[in-house]
Amino acid sequence: MQRLRPGATDLEPFWTNKPPSAFAVAGWDDGNQGALLSVWDWGNDDALHTTVWAVDADGHGQRLACDPLVMSDARVAAVSPDAIFLVVTADSSYWQLVRVPKSAKLP
Repeated sequence: MQRLRPGATDLEPFWTNKPPSAFAVAGWDDGNQGALLSVWDWGNDDALHTTVWAVDADGHGQRLACDPLVMSDARVAAVSPDAIFLVVTADSSYWQLVRVPKSAKLP
């Protein structure tokens, strides 16, 4: 992935440790020159899951959460100082609001 910072003229590398199977579908400013990303990623079960990543100003990512449901989607969010609040849909019949702390750590 690459990014273009405001006022810059050249793209720069971003999220340098992104897993090859990860596909970013939405992103939000983390308020500290980084980003919070909603990502589709292949899990150990060989199925597509929504994951949430924090990518710091240097472009290094840390996975914060993974939805255990297959084929969910999270494209709407609000960012607070300590968390991201996502609207997660698993199909068109329902949605849920999920709070993911910015300090969450998964193995």
